[in-house]
Amino acid sequence: MAAQKVFEVSQARATENITLKLRLLCEFIAQGVPWKCNQSGEVIRDPETGARQLDFVPTNERAFAKWTTDTSKEKRYCNCNHNISEIISRHGAFTSHGPDSLKNRPKEHAKAIALFEAVKKTAVDQLAKENQKDLLKQLKAKVGHWEAVAKEEGVYVVEALDKMAKMEKQVKDLERALSEAKAAHEETVNRMNAEIVSKDIEISSLRKDLTEEREYRAIWEGRWRGQRG
Repeated sequence: MAAQKVFEVSQARATENITLKLRLLCEFIAQGVPWKCNQSGEVIRDPETGARQLDFVPTNERAFAKWTTDTSKEKRYCNCNHNISEIISRHGAFTSHGPDSLKNRPKEHAKAIALFEAVKKTAVDQLAKENQKDLLKQLKAKVGHWEAVAKEEGVYVVEALDKMAKMEKQVKDLERALSEAKAAHEETVNRMNAEIVSKDIEISSLRKDLTEEREYRAIWEGRWRGQRG
């Protein structure tokens, strides 16, 4: 009896961890994957390019199982300390769980597989936008430089005008690409949200059926014991 109780508690904890992790993945898809930060909350940038870096996010079953807010475990499966604090303050802490815990819950497993693909696309889109923003900034700086050169010399030289025109076209093309990427991402988020709602409904229905089955079984076992008594 004691062993059964320990097993039930362990299963309940695993379910809580999986549910919380799925909720966080939904949040990352809708709002963006968090950027790596230092303890003060300042974004950590790549020392060579100056670009922001995405924090850890699981995109497969192994990483999902090992994902934890406990930094005493494998830190490569943890978010940065600042983001862990943010997650715990909003949702609470969670721990790693067995590799088969997710597979043993078919509905949650199916939902996780769909979320892995969606969060991968979110991360790719996010990094692409970040790179495009940096390039836009560089191009606009160059345009400003050539405008200053032309004004300093008192005349817009043909070479400067040609470079400015090309750069301005690049700026417009990139701005258009950013707008299209944003629209595509919003469409993906909306589609995934609809799938998630559908999965949630299926999970609720399955849990209701399971509860009813347990109640019927309890009634049957009670009658059987009564007959034996």
